[in-house]
Amino acid sequence: MAEPASPVRDETSIDSGSAGLSPAPALAPTLPPLDAEPTSTPASADTPTPALDEPRGLAWWSIDKWIAAICVSAAIASVWQIGLARSDRGFFLTAFASVLLFAAAWVDAACRRIPNRLTYPGILLALFFNLALPSLLLALDQKVPLLWLGASSPGDAAAGFAVCAVLGIGSFIAGGLGGGDAKVLAMTGALLGLSQSLPVMFNAILFAAAIGLVNLLLGGALVAGMQHLAYATLKKAWPSFARVTPPKFRRSEAPFAVSILLGFLLAQVYAPMDFLVHWIRSFS
Repeated sequence: MAEPASPVRDETSIDSGSAGLSPAPALAPTLPPLDAEPTSTPASADTPTPALDEPRGLAWWSIDKWIAAICVSAAIASVWQIGLARSDRGFFLTAFASVLLFAAAWVDAACRRIPNRLTYPGILLALFFNLALPSLLLALDQKVPLLWLGASSPGDAAAGFAVCAVLGIGSFIAGGLGGGDAKVLAMTGALLGLSQSLPVMFNAILFAAAIGLVNLLLGGALVAGMQHLAYATLKKAWPSFARVTPPKFRRSEAPFAVSILLGFLLAQVYAPMDFLVHWIRSFS
């Protein structure tokens, strides 16, 4: 007579918090209907969100920020105009460029991304201020606002945008720059024109080389510290960034928008490119 088979213990049915060994009844899986919408588990408010898509992480640069940037730029330009007592040129576009480049460098250093909401409208506004608005002011015979604007000539502005855009796109294709960096470069050319953007690009290359070299010597500590400081201050200014986990810079990477900002600031007081050109000409 055959012995009855001993029950097989199902390990998967044991509750880890229970001492009982009786197997729980198996439940057949329930499949959703074919026409059902896919579902996803809602993320907790405390769960950090990677800064990989712009709507969740970098949509902070909205219309109110543009209004604030234009107002702040107008105030800075007016202070410079009065303080420097200049009657031969204006400073609005220079101030506007400084505000936009500061914002781009700040968010690039913090999040390793530059929002399209900053670069694309910045390019369009730069072209409007340099190409369309001067013609309108001239037609209305508004010479004082035209001087205060500090616009480049239409040809210089168009050439600056074209040259910087081509250089940025070429560097992006070659893997030297990110897409956001290329857009910031094009925005800089559209804002400043070719004559002013060339010294900025030259200075930016010098700063990028210096930052990259020091960062390599310090094992990536320079850029890591830069990112920590930028992200901490960004969270203080906009608490919504507390839900964003920015990707870390690799050891060989650095935020190029920071180099563009530093190159722009240096070009306002000193032009190493001019010194280099004069030095080379001294040998001829």
